[in-house]
Amino acid sequence: MPATVIGLKIKCSKNYGCYSVLNALAIYRFLVYSILVGPIDLGSLSLVRSVVHALCSKRKKLSANFFLDKQIRGLRRKNFRMRLIDDVYLVSGGSFGLGHFADCNVYLVDCGNEVILIDSGAGIDVNRLADNVRADGFDVERITKIMNTHCHYDHTGGDRKIKDMSGCKIFIHENGAVPLERGDPLKTCAPRIIDFQGVHADRKLTDGERLLIGNRKFEILHTPGHCDDAICILMEHPAGKVLFSGDTAQAYGQPGVLSADSDFHAYVKSINRLAQLGIDVLLPGHGIFVLSGASEQIDHLKMKLSSSWCDFILYPPHPFTPRGMIERKLDHPQLR
Repeated sequence: MPATVIGLKIKCSKNYGCYSVLNALAIYRFLVYSILVGPIDLGSLSLVRSVVHALCSKRKKLSANFFLDKQIRGLRRKNFRMRLIDDVYLVSGGSFGLGHFADCNVYLVDCGNEVILIDSGAGIDVNRLADNVRADGFDVERITKIMNTHCHYDHTGGDRKIKDMSGCKIFIHENGAVPLERGDPLKTCAPRIIDFQGVHADRKLTDGERLLIGNRKFEILHTPGHCDDAICILMEHPAGKVLFSGDTAQAYGQPGVLSADSDFHAYVKSINRLAQLGIDVLLPGHGIFVLSGASEQIDHLKMKLSSSWCDFILYPPHPFTPRGMIERKLDHPQLR
């Protein structure tokens, strides 16, 4: 009984057991859903294909609970090392199963005599974040600063606990300082079921501010739109211009989250500003990162924001790009 979905073929036999078939179909449904709704990277495709092959090659029944218990839950107990570029590590991120699922991407930057974090996650499982920091070869006590991209709870929820562990300083844009200190549930979007703790803002950042932390230089870019205190952090690096974009811009030319509290006109101006930077590496607050040629993906987002609402809704920017994007990219040798 063959079944083919987007080029992946699975052959099921009665000898493999009904549970294997059900697991395989569940994976296919997830795969199709991911492609229809949002981007899925080649690594995920390879992983799904491997899992499907494993399920259908075993001549025994594999229940869903067995698969979850032995594979996924086992992975969650491990601490992974994820160095993205020299001296920059991903130490938590719900998108990758690297921390609590509510965590944003949390980046550690080794600045020589100092170690800093870009955001701190939701604060629900800080111990796991700390374990990942140690797995990368750093002591939590060495963290001297947390630079928050904005005050939303999934980016600042760990501030208080990590500050208690390390004595680090908390940096945030001046517009987000008061909501962070008060633990304002509206401005921080913190659910009532979590214990979101306000924390003192040691440094209130402003647009254009330049910081020298250890051997690294940073520039603060106020990029309102997602919220009024949103910032992007530009870092000089041997790999080029590295942008920690928070929830302002994501990979594949995707916009950050826009809600009823967002200012769309301010957001468009912020993206136009980012498009002028010529960044090389994009490290967003959620989802996959871009390790080279990131300016091209910011250009995609700028183009989408300047197009009609119909195009923006019906053809969201992701790897399966609409004709206009493909035509624009034809000048690039990689696509010839």
